[in-house]
Amino acid sequence: MSVRGIEVSDAQGTVDWQAVAAGGMAYAVTQATEGAEGIARTFGKNWDAIKAVGLVRGASHVFRSTVDAQSQADRFLETVGLEPGDLPPVLQILPDENPAIETLLAWLNRIERATQRSPILQTHREFWTRIDNPEALTCFPLWIVDRSILSIPRLPRGISDWWFWEYGNRDRIAGILTEVRASWFNSCQEGATGDLVRTAQQRLQDRGFAPGNLDGSFDLLTEAAVRQFQRSIDLPEDGILGPRTWAHLMAAPTAVAAVQPLSTLTSNSIQLVSVGQYYQAVPQQTQALDWLQNQLKPETIGEFARRWRQQPTVTASIRLVDAAVYYQGSAHQIQAFNWLQQQIPPAILEEFAGKWRAAPPPTINLIDVARYYQGLPAQAQALDWLQARVSGAALVEFARQWRNQPTRTSSPIRLVDAAAYYKGEPYQNQAWIWLQRQVSEAALGEFARQWRAAPPLPMRLENVAQYYQGLPYQEAALRWLQEQIPSSIFQEFARRWRG
Repeated sequence: MSVRGIEVSDAQGTVDWQAVAAGGMAYAVTQATEGAEGIARTFGKNWDAIKAVGLVRGASHVFRSTVDAQSQADRFLETVGLEPGDLPPVLQILPDENPAIETLLAWLNRIERATQRSPILQTHREFWTRIDNPEALTCFPLWIVDRSILSIPRLPRGISDWWFWEYGNRDRIAGILTEVRASWFNSCQEGATGDLVRTAQQRLQDRGFAPGNLDGSFDLLTEAAVRQFQRSIDLPEDGILGPRTWAHLMAAPTAVAAVQPLSTLTSNSIQLVSVGQYYQAVPQQTQALDWLQNQLKPETIGEFARRWRQQPTVTASIRLVDAAVYYQGSAHQIQAFNWLQQQIPPAILEEFAGKWRAAPPPTINLIDVARYYQGLPAQAQALDWLQARVSGAALVEFARQWRNQPTRTSSPIRLVDAAAYYKGEPYQNQAWIWLQRQVSEAALGEFARQWRAAPPLPMRLENVAQYYQGLPYQEAALRWLQEQIPSSIFQEFARRWRG
């Protein structure tokens, strides 16, 4: 799911930014500087106005290969003051420029050190090829310029994905009298894969959030971590890595997630935040946590308890199993788990990881049940069957957590309704996780059998449009589908589509 934005400079003159925002743009980048001397006369006004209308804003520098790179970087830093939520600086390489890699790296590294953000490198594929596909530049986010008519951009050799794609330089946008350069931001959400996701997972982990394995697969673990990160910076919790969330994620960590990078982890180790998030009360999990607790000093557990409870002094110890049971993804809980992780010797953490992973996976995940509930009769019957095996007190507590209420009410909730109105809210996820711990493995196994007996609904075209990302196999599938549809039906569809 991509979102559109624009780039402006002095060439666009005065911009009606209210009209631009109303036209559906998500972000805007305005040129700030050029070379070592040039400052765009419209920059100051545009910079303030973009923020005022609620768009994600960014600033660009036009690089000149014959001018000292350090002087150019200094000019940009003197002109632009970045704030939380602003895009990283954009380095624009024009088609007629031919800078050396060392010169580019001098600017990029200077800006990165000063702003604590990895600058975005905006360039044509031809330039990348001309400088022989340098690996040294691949660590910077790519803004590819490709104005072909293809549905996805043509990327340089060695580059597998893009964050921004400038697809045109003659777009007409409400609020701007001249033609303007337009682009897409490659938003990531559940189901996405690749280097972009892997980069985001690393950033989330560095900030103390638990995206699961750093494997480039945007799964439920990664989505939960994105939601927690969004909550920590007061953004809407949609679980999607759009330009606003990405801009915050690319900035230096703030005090909200002020934890040290988990440098002690190895590929065979584990994150304690993930343990809290996905504890299912399986006996082997409980045994592993109790084993870990016995390896730690009482004063370490006491300090962890103080941080967990947000208390000024240590008052009482805490059982790690209880911390996992009542984990809700709050910032202080994340920070407490990450602090504890830093106190554990790598060898003990490795052994704990082995014990934890020896636990068999749950038969079925109730969050997945809610997520993929489609209203099928067999699904509703399975949920009603499960509800009959849960105590009334447990259903009342589940309802309290589901509704995010501070105290219990006398009103339980039907599991079918909880699945039908599932929105992916963190408190809803926590309620389902809590409920799963109250159900025996035998009951979960039988529920899973009944649930999976439900025949799937056919794919809906509206969902295809919603989750289309321009991937080659998606494009091929749509072309195949079009070939199967009679032309008369397709023409009528086109008429209705265009209004």
